[in-house]
Amino acid sequence: MMALLEWFKEWFWPQYWLSRQWSSLWKGLPAMICMGIGMAALAAVCRQDAGALAARYDNAATRAHVDSNPVVENLCLRRLLVLQPTNRRTRYQYAAALACQNENEGRTQIMQSLAPLDRPGYAPAHYWLAQQLMNTKTALSPAKVKLLEQRLELSLVGEDAQPAARLQLVAIALRSKRWEVAAQHLEELVPRRPDLQMALASVYRQQGNEIWATATSGRAAAYYARLVHQAPQDDASRLHWAEALVFQRNLREALKVLQAADAAETDPRYGSAIAQVFLMQMAGAGPSPAPSELSTSADALTPANRPVSTLELASQIELLERAIHYAPNHPVVLNAIAQLSTQETPEGDQARSWLKEALARGDSPATVHLILGTAAATKGDVKDAVFHLEQAVKRDPKLAMAANNLAYVLADSDPSQLERALRLVDAALHVMPQHPEIRETRGQILLLLGRHQEAILDLEYVLKKLPSRRRVHAGLAAAYRALGNLDLAELHKRMAEEQENKPVPAQPPH
Repeated sequence: MMALLEWFKEWFWPQYWLSRQWSSLWKGLPAMICMGIGMAALAAVCRQDAGALAARYDNAATRAHVDSNPVVENLCLRRLLVLQPTNRRTRYQYAAALACQNENEGRTQIMQSLAPLDRPGYAPAHYWLAQQLMNTKTALSPAKVKLLEQRLELSLVGEDAQPAARLQLVAIALRSKRWEVAAQHLEELVPRRPDLQMALASVYRQQGNEIWATATSGRAAAYYARLVHQAPQDDASRLHWAEALVFQRNLREALKVLQAADAAETDPRYGSAIAQVFLMQMAGAGPSPAPSELSTSADALTPANRPVSTLELASQIELLERAIHYAPNHPVVLNAIAQLSTQETPEGDQARSWLKEALARGDSPATVHLILGTAAATKGDVKDAVFHLEQAVKRDPKLAMAANNLAYVLADSDPSQLERALRLVDAALHVMPQHPEIRETRGQILLLLGRHQEAILDLEYVLKKLPSRRRVHAGLAAAYRALGNLDLAELHKRMAEEQENKPVPAQPPH
């Protein structure tokens, strides 16, 4: 540095600057201007080349991601980071690419640097970190749930906001029954998502705000009605339209909407919906259903346990018959039949007495025979049960509940008729192949026939659906013991004994 100052003081200033000829400067000025323009143009080209290079790396990284080539994607993003070290999108993409290579620590550090909790940061990174919390296999602690909500809230901020986060905030609020929070988020969503109006109406009803609930469900009904009028074959919109009408307890109009569909008699979705509306009428309307389903509560759709007049009972049976017509094997329909046939109350006796009179008049023979046969089986009256259930099967071979119950009674009678019972339960399974109650009936029959391997297949399937069923464990214990597998036999025997010590309500055959 001292040498440079000495050179400037001793030579540059006295010998060049003070002694140069200014005429030479004017003569060389055009060349100097041209050289400056050239250097500026060269710098611009270099900058343009850098931008084009970054775009090429970006495109190559995108193609590698689509082709599931994480090595190439990672390489392109690394080079892109050299060109754009502060670009948040590039850093986010690089961190996401690290996830594919199981570099968990590095990706989490980058995402956290992009998404600090004390300021908005980069919304996609907040959303990514929120998804990591949601994907944990263990239940989240209250502190983790609060952190999750904070991440989701921050992912809604900025030009890169993640709209899906609001729906997840709704789900969290609904699980914790914070209706006000859920309503606030749904109110933000509904202008862009009118299909969420029924969810909002349900939340208003949970808040006790019936006026807003009715108004919102009315707007939902009008929205789906417009869609159906524009496209009469839009079955999803028609079903949602009926759902909104049921929510308003306008059951007659809901039935009109559903039965007006071309596929009302053939599409099982319509059959299920129509049957459930009939059962709601049968139960005296009952509570309104949750969004996206007419009803799943069997208790809400079965006849009330109260005295009824003969006329009212006749109306209930007529409605039940209509429900059976549309969905003969729907679980809620089957439950309604079982409830009506097995009530050990004066009202239940009254119902069965009226059913016998209806049978004498020829009213609803298949349905009445099924109800009376199931009631007789529950009381242990094998002869009466077999008579009525045989009549039900003859009149409606597709009524799986009747075939299953008859098979159950025949297998349990003395003497048993196992081969016939097996044919009947196979016919029932042809109609409802995955029904656990019917699979259990077949498993128990196969066990009695000595076909232990086949019995195990059915009974183990039932355990997945009905893990606490004592007689299933007892059947498996017998099957494994017969096959010589004493360890599994002893295990199932112990589990059956554990269930036996628990109070189990009496159940009729289904």
